[in-house]
Amino acid sequence: SDVKQMTFTKTKALFPDKIDLLLFDVTTLYFESVEVDELRNFGYSKDHRFNTTQVVLALATNQDGLPIGYELFEGNKAEVTTLVAAIESWKSLFTIDSVCFVGDRAMFTNKNMELLESKNYHYIIAAKLRKLPGSLQDTLFDESHYRPTVLNDEFGWVGEFDYQGRRLIVSYKSKRAMKDQHERQQVINKLQKRIGKKGNPNNLITNQGVKKFVTRDENASIAIDENKIEADGQWDGLHGVMTNIKDDSPQSLIARYARLWVIEESFRVNKHTLRMRPIFHWKPERIHAHIAICYMTFSVLRHLQYRINLTQKISIDEILDELLNVQASIYIHKETKDRYRVPGSFSNNARKIYKAFDLERSLDAAVHLP
Repeated sequence: SDVKQMTFTKTKALFPDKIDLLLFDVTTLYFESVEVDELRNFGYSKDHRFNTTQVVLALATNQDGLPIGYELFEGNKAEVTTLVAAIESWKSLFTIDSVCFVGDRAMFTNKNMELLESKNYHYIIAAKLRKLPGSLQDTLFDESHYRPTVLNDEFGWVGEFDYQGRRLIVSYKSKRAMKDQHERQQVINKLQKRIGKKGNPNNLITNQGVKKFVTRDENASIAIDENKIEADGQWDGLHGVMTNIKDDSPQSLIARYARLWVIEESFRVNKHTLRMRPIFHWKPERIHAHIAICYMTFSVLRHLQYRINLTQKISIDEILDELLNVQASIYIHKETKDRYRVPGSFSNNARKIYKAFDLERSLDAAVHLP
């Protein structure tokens, strides 16, 4: 709790008015173990490691990626449970004036939205457009419901619809459409190469991303279904968000949702840069300590990045790489045995990082060491 309070207080100090945008997501951290206890357990793994135990980590940041809090749960905990439990825990520890929850499609269930509404939380959640009722889908394809606008510095189209008393905001971007078309064509190209080869045809349709483009006749022959490809192409470029916020413009809501990449990047930093997983501890107190240490390090890196980004944009990986390459050589005088530190090369980016913290580094002369 002390670690969480200190990091939250540091973030809050930069935004004294209020923290009103809560980027939230859940991930799993696996162990190189199959031992189950009160914390480690089997569950749905986001790393596709279903043969190892895991824990569930809930993480929240503000829109700049600065940490709000985290919670650690048992490995078989459902996301809907972690969502409310985490937010309630943070609200009991910190002064959070209001909450706007931003989540991806995994959180798009009526149960989740009703739960958030019962707590008087605002939310912006990616909508599963293809799971909506057919009559509403037909309406989404009607161009008359859309108007041109600028979405995150890109020209696009936006439409607003009502769904069960909630606002459904649907946007279209040509760049997104080209990306969707390209990804589908890659799948089709792989299918065309594999169809006709010997082997079990069922192997071709085990993946849902492949299955939706093929059909099978009474002889169990696999063929690409052009009708399915055409139907899938109708969704190219479309993206929807569901929200219970009444006043904000569609453009503002889409822009707020677009910040979700920040929390996704935060998990990448924790998992890869800080190597939070796999976890090699087994006692619950050591597991909690491991996560707390990683979280403190993550907090330092995010605040470091935030301060540097006030003058220049640079990623955490680039910051670490620049600082690790700030080196010096130690020379020892042959006769006096005096030691001197001679600075090595210093890049422009490293110099800017030092300047952001009002640090100076002698580059012109050796420094005599005691």
